[in-house]
Amino acid sequence: MNTPDPQFPDVQVALAVDIDLTAPGYYSARQVSDDLRDQARYSAEGCEVVLRLGRAAISVLPLEFARAVAGEFYLTASRITITVPGGHRTPDWLARDVQRHIRQMREDHARMIAQYSAKAG
Repeated sequence: MNTPDPQFPDVQVALAVDIDLTAPGYYSARQVSDDLRDQARYSAEGCEVVLRLGRAAISVLPLEFARAVAGEFYLTASRITITVPGGHRTPDWLARDVQRHIRQMREDHARMIAQYSAKAG
């Protein structure tokens, strides 16, 4: 087995899934939600998620968008970064809401697994 040369340390490589919701043609919340779902479909476990929101998507965000983001990635994402165009206050509440929903979903998932394990054991 080769030992790494200390002169050349290991390079950190991470997978990032880029969800691009910056298209100018979003006219409904449904379009934004559908596009999120389509792009998130094949995300890998342990990946970083970069969610890019454009002005059109922000203007029609569904009320439950943070929950939809959390629902797509609560088991797979190691980190979620939300980017928005400058001049919007959306990131403050959106990031907090996504984090809150992820925490709730992970707690519910752990509770469900524990109950199943207790019944099966």
